[in-house]
Amino acid sequence: MQRASVSIPRVPPRRLDTMAEPNERNESMSKDLSKGDRVSWDTPQGKTQGEVVEKKTKDFQHDGQKFTASDDDPAYIVKSEKSGSTAAHKGSSLNKLKS
Repeated sequence: MQRASVSIPRVPPRRLDTMAEPNERNESMSKDLSKGDRVSWDTPQGKTQGEVVEKKTKDFQHDGQKFTASDDDPAYIVKSEKSGSTAAHKGSSLNKLKS
């Protein structure tokens, strides 16, 4: 019985500045966001953008779901430019856009 050879693809090494977890890379970004900032975020349908409506630093509920937030790890209520609906996101999932 012959064994089939399996080729394992080589993965290029990650750069040191991207070795941190996503939350660590964007931690300072989450503290820089404030009401009125334009931001983008990923959705299952692709990238979308909107505006920060509110910064949350205590646990809260939004659209019937519970969210955790603190001074060190705030959450944000954002309003989609496309749909006009609001959603809650951690700062680590938001990217600040240039005005």
